[in-house]
Amino acid sequence: MKVVTLRCSDEEYEILSQYCKRKERSLNDILRELVRSLDSAR
Repeated sequence: MKVVTLRCSDEEYEILSQYCKRKERSLNDILRELVRSLDSAR
């Protein structure tokens, strides 16, 4: 498994954090789902 570091503004982090809370999912789960969706968008 690889580790990825993401730099974002406080505002961007807050948006992402609130999204995770609404979905009741972890940040890692949300980001993995995003990456997987990119593969199917090719």
